[in-house]
Amino acid sequence: MLDNVKLPRTNIHKLLATTLAATTQPTFNPLISLSTARSQARLESLRLERTSAGLPSHVLYDVLLLLRARAVPTLLTPDFTEAEQLCGALAHLRIVDYAVSDDSDTGVFYPDVHVIRSFFQYNKRPVVLGPMSELALALRLVPEGSDDTEVKKALVDFSILAGCDYSGKIPGVGPMTAIKLIMQFGSIERILDAKPEMRVKVQGDDTWDPDAARAVFNNEHLDTDELLDLVNEAAELADLPLTAVDHRVPDALSNSSFWSLQAAAGRAPSEVEVLDAMGIRAFDPEVYVQNLMALEPQV
Repeated sequence: MLDNVKLPRTNIHKLLATTLAATTQPTFNPLISLSTARSQARLESLRLERTSAGLPSHVLYDVLLLLRARAVPTLLTPDFTEAEQLCGALAHLRIVDYAVSDDSDTGVFYPDVHVIRSFFQYNKRPVVLGPMSELALALRLVPEGSDDTEVKKALVDFSILAGCDYSGKIPGVGPMTAIKLIMQFGSIERILDAKPEMRVKVQGDDTWDPDAARAVFNNEHLDTDELLDLVNEAAELADLPLTAVDHRVPDALSNSSFWSLQAAAGRAPSEVEVLDAMGIRAFDPEVYVQNLMALEPQV
């Protein structure tokens, strides 16, 4: 989804800092340096445009046709709905067994779902992540015995602090710091009350909007009835013959060994066997925490 895309400016900042630092050198030529900075900034801008731009509509349409032609039910997200949110909802409603996504937000929408990560990365083995409710207990974000509402609130505020797509974040706060803050204070409001220096950091930041992020995570914009209608429509389209979906799908492609694999109807007879055959390993909370600690900058 590209609705709220925030382009990273880190590299541009580094570029400008490097250019300014050059002014202290005896051989500094302002005209040459300015020209170089402009050229590099333009290249960086083009790179950001390429990496943040979505696929052309005709590519998405062709992919949609191929999936539907091979009897794979396919949904398009409704307005104001995130793709990973829709995946989580389908798993939550038990319409599908798993959600496949590398977006860490997926399991926060519905903490009871299983999310498969790294599924499309050739250099990594896929891993089943979740449910996030179990991860919250493993990370001690909430005390044992906490109800589902308390778990969801803690996960949402943790995600906002650690960095999500729906709000800015507090500078200098990474995943491990976010865990410690939620463990100690329980909510973003209590954190800001106890640490005025953090409140100062987000003052004037138009992207900092935890309430808006909470509304998204709490599925306030998702209409369950509309979702079920989409599911029924997708199921009907999946039952149509190839020629009824679109005649443009090449025979060579539709008859290939890859596309001849039909989507299995219903739940797999043995999920463990299926996951093992796909090379997907179970999630280990301790390894996850160790990886977070390795990513956290040491102060």
